Amino acid sequence: MKTLGIPLMLLLIAISAIGPMALNGVLPPTTTIIVELSTRYEVVQMVLTIFLAATLVSQLVLGPAADRYGRRPVMLFSLAVFSLGSVACASAPVNRVASDSTFLPGCWWSGMRVSATHCGS
Repeated sequence: MKTLGIPLMLLLIAISAIGPMALNGVLPPTTTIIVELSTRYEVVQMVLTIFLAATLVSQLVLGPAADRYGRRPVMLFSLAVFSLGSVACASAPVNRVASDSTFLPGCWWSGMRVSATHCGS
């Protein structure tokens, strides 16, 4: 059985932690987001709902894609799209754009997570 080195294992742990950190990064500044974007609490909470729904749906697609094309290409592509989506979400001028751009990180985080958890097998 092939063993993973410590640096690779730490990298996979860090990649797996990106999604929960992104998801939990929205909760503390909720009141600031409400004031800055002049919106309601329910609308800001929709960002979390969209993120989780995107994660759910994309696992059905990215899991088989990782089996077919390999886990590493899916993980690297997912990391790139997650980064772009996160930048789009962070620089959104209005809440509707923030909600829509949250879909990208939600989708592609599951690709990173699915690939990272199975890289050692």
